[in-house]
Amino acid sequence: MQGTGILGASAALVGLVGCAPGAEKAAAPSSASGTDSLLAIGDLAEPSETVSADVCVVGAGGTGTAAAIEAAELGLSVIVVDPGKKYGGSFVNTEGISGVKTSYTAQFDYDPDVETVVADCMKYHHWVPNHQLYMNFYNESGETVDWCEAHGAKFSVAAKTPTSTSYVHIFDHSEDTEGDLPGQVFMDHLGEAADAAGVQPYFETWGRKVIMEDGKVAGLLAERKDKSILQIDAPVVIIASGGYATNEPLLRELSEIVQNEKIFSLGAEPRNGDGFKMALDAGGSFAPFPGTVQWCGPVIEGCGWTSDGYAAAVQPTLWVNENAERYCPEDLWIDDFAAAGIAQARQQRTFTIISDADLKYFEENGPYVNVFTWKRVGEPIPKARSQFESLESVVKVDSMADAAEAFGLDADKLEATLQEYNASCEAGADATFGKRPEHLRRLDPPYYVAQISCGYYCTDGGLFISPNFEVKTKEGDVIPGLYAGGKDAGGLFGDSYDVLICPGTGAGFALNSGRLAAKHAKEYLAK
Repeated sequence: MQGTGILGASAALVGLVGCAPGAEKAAAPSSASGTDSLLAIGDLAEPSETVSADVCVVGAGGTGTAAAIEAAELGLSVIVVDPGKKYGGSFVNTEGISGVKTSYTAQFDYDPDVETVVADCMKYHHWVPNHQLYMNFYNESGETVDWCEAHGAKFSVAAKTPTSTSYVHIFDHSEDTEGDLPGQVFMDHLGEAADAAGVQPYFETWGRKVIMEDGKVAGLLAERKDKSILQIDAPVVIIASGGYATNEPLLRELSEIVQNEKIFSLGAEPRNGDGFKMALDAGGSFAPFPGTVQWCGPVIEGCGWTSDGYAAAVQPTLWVNENAERYCPEDLWIDDFAAAGIAQARQQRTFTIISDADLKYFEENGPYVNVFTWKRVGEPIPKARSQFESLESVVKVDSMADAAEAFGLDADKLEATLQEYNASCEAGADATFGKRPEHLRRLDPPYYVAQISCGYYCTDGGLFISPNFEVKTKEGDVIPGLYAGGKDAGGLFGDSYDVLICPGTGAGFALNSGRLAAKHAKEYLAK
């Protein structure tokens, strides 16, 4: 029996990062002076209350919740702080997790071992990542699938894409209600497990500063909604605050790829780089590629995640840049949305052109290609047109000259691009980018044209860590008691997300890194 094939499998929003194997020193980000100012910790008031625990976890998303449950079940007292109102974080936007040699994959004839999956990941990332970190993650991943289900968080199926090496384990949606995000019910169950384990949460509370004494972690200063400061005395702090996706100035400072004037963060708020600020202030450093971002391709702002309008915007119609020229095969998105997003991020401005005939097809028949697990071929998306027409950023025009005038493009170039594209469609062959023939559909008026933002799910660059998730200094020394996982941790990615070969790696790494950090923290405290 072979694994189920899915196109555009799991949009994993919680993440991984890049670090050199065996590196003794961390990489410094470009433009360090600008970065320093963006990562500074402001003045804090004196604490008005002090509490204590063995472990303080900063963040209640997938990483932090898994760490908190694991630590509590290992017999440690645990406090969690998170700016949200309940467990979930950005993990509620994920659809499944990558896992190797799991109870689900055992049924398939093709069931690769950890060494095979890690080897493919290392090749994909040109051996930038930390090999032992990868091994630790995937060696744990089979147990983590069972661990999730033992704590009430269920999966429905394991599946793979035509290009992937590993399987993604899709969340069970039998308990979902209308309006739930893909990972909401999954995280609700883990939140219930955290409560049952005795974890003490402080919601609507932000981690601000790691307390250091004699070179070791001694606790955390956290800020409540009313601006009062809570001091948490704890010999272990696990940073799991979700990266810096909602801090656009920091993202633009760290990323060497982004050129687009319009970028748009999909996912939960806030992810402002607070974990970085705390770790760097405590003596930590960045792993290589701290500016790695999980770019995901076109977003028309106003068409939210899982909407019909979002699904229409990513369809392989015609995409052009500020020069009124195509910049990639539009069907690149289908198998590798990260690559399509990078291509878009490198343009200064980007636009999508969709014909009225396209929209009519979507309304009656559904999208041309699947949009992850929630907009499928054959399932109509009737609201795309009304969503487009409600937005000032989308214009309906009868000619490319009108589109050029609306967006300040060269009319002659835009018309030439359209004619060349339509000629390719009629010939059934794209001589410029090799777009697959089945995705070549000529465009005739009227047209819907929009300047599209370069969407991204999360940041994938993070802190310099050991294979045991201990935060390290520039010199490679471990900071005793300080850990980082998920989006705050470096060591798993090079310059991009590896959805092409391991969909769900980000979400899988989130849960596994949290659990592994907690296990090592238990060993550290026992010394």
